[in-house]
Amino acid sequence: MEIDDGSQIRLDKIYDIIEDSDLGIHDISRTQLNINGLPSFNMPFEFGIFMGAKRFGGSKQKTKSCLIFDTDRFRYMEFISDISGQDIKSHENDPVLVIRKIRNWRKVKSNQAACGPYL
Repeated sequence: MEIDDGSQIRLDKIYDIIEDSDLGIHDISRTQLNINGLPSFNMPFEFGIFMGAKRFGGSKQKTKSCLIFDTDRFRYMEFISDISGQDIKSHENDPVLVIRKIRNWRKVKSNQAACGPYL
């Protein structure tokens, strides 16, 4: 849960949330243009922070796992090709498909946790 503290800098809140989270869901398709024709890069930026925590953080951070969504499986190559090699899931802008894929991913993660680290 996010702490409601208006005095805390937003980026610090994001750092705290990511630090406390074992799992992350990142929808990098949410980069639509605003009325001035400028994109919002918050989702890819937060995904980058998550990946940095996993790579450079302590032992707890290194166990992080995430689910990455885009509208189409390979669309990300047009705007964030540095994440080639990641397993990007397509949601085709279908909320039911998003929920189904999150549910299935959580089921797999729960099974892995129940079986231990060597599943």
